[in-house]
Amino acid sequence: MYVKRFEQPEMANLPLFLNGTLNPENRWIKLAALIPWDDIDKIYAKNFASKLGPNALPSRIAFGALIIQTKLGLTDEETVEQLAENPYLQYFIGLSEFKLEKLFDSSMMTHFRKRFNSPEVIKINDLLHKLETKKKKQESIGKDDDNDNFPTQNKGKLIVDATCAPADIAHPTDLGLLNKARLKTEKMIDILWSFYPEKGIKNKPTIDRLLNHVSVVKMGSKLHHELLVINTLYQQQQQMFDQRKHSIEDRIVSISQPHIRPIVRGKAKAATEFGAKVSISLIDGWSFVDTIDFDAYNEGVEMKSQIEKYRQRFGHYPESVHADKISPVTVNFVKNTIFV
Repeated sequence: MYVKRFEQPEMANLPLFLNGTLNPENRWIKLAALIPWDDIDKIYAKNFASKLGPNALPSRIAFGALIIQTKLGLTDEETVEQLAENPYLQYFIGLSEFKLEKLFDSSMMTHFRKRFNSPEVIKINDLLHKLETKKKKQESIGKDDDNDNFPTQNKGKLIVDATCAPADIAHPTDLGLLNKARLKTEKMIDILWSFYPEKGIKNKPTIDRLLNHVSVVKMGSKLHHELLVINTLYQQQQQMFDQRKHSIEDRIVSISQPHIRPIVRGKAKAATEFGAKVSISLIDGWSFVDTIDFDAYNEGVEMKSQIEKYRQRFGHYPESVHADKISPVTVNFVKNTIFV
């Protein structure tokens, strides 16, 4: 259940911190004033359709903690420690007074990330950009602009790039994956054996035989999901072994994160990376994530849509487009297209 219960806090009095006064020029206080917390709360609240269950932590704590972690490059555990030690960070996440104890367990950071998925983060980023654009327009009202009577021209510079957001997995090897699968299936057999009715036999049966007598529910949904992944992993490894090849479509490189795919980058340091491939547009200091996909794709084709998204955001095409070496199809598109 989620109940909105935050308001913008007043400057907190902190009798245990220096003179008890926060500096209004501090970066975290300034940043807090720029973020549309109420709009973020509406996005966050969509995660809680049910009215039952314990109250969730406020959206400002959840999203604020993620911003702090990203800006400072912290682990989940260190983020919680910093929040317990820094009054400016506590103000940033919406507290009205300083608290000495930890505000939540570090495991909550995982839930925060799930509640702000990629589309929602992109939506929030676009919202922040619109607010900044609106602010600049209001500040420019009354100023002379010699170009007001002329049609909109191509303006600005679009920088496009594709990168791989590395996943937190060990570098996969066929032997390592198969050994991990062995360890996990042995654990599954031990769990299922404890519920197996035929105890008179000397050796433990296979998982398939055990599942004929024991409910999958007793195994647990997580282990059952891993079993399905391991079956697919085994089939892939068997096929690669039989055909004497080292690649296969939708190859599994992590049992716990089977959605992760190898992304061939062709770099000297790491020819292949593992994680999501991301296409990003950089415009006037703003970065926009245009595409996130765990399957490899041609970013040259993506650049066409990035140029069109630039026009949707700003009302005109860019004056110039900058990118790494891309496909001839995209090069011809950029050269031959007349932006009007």
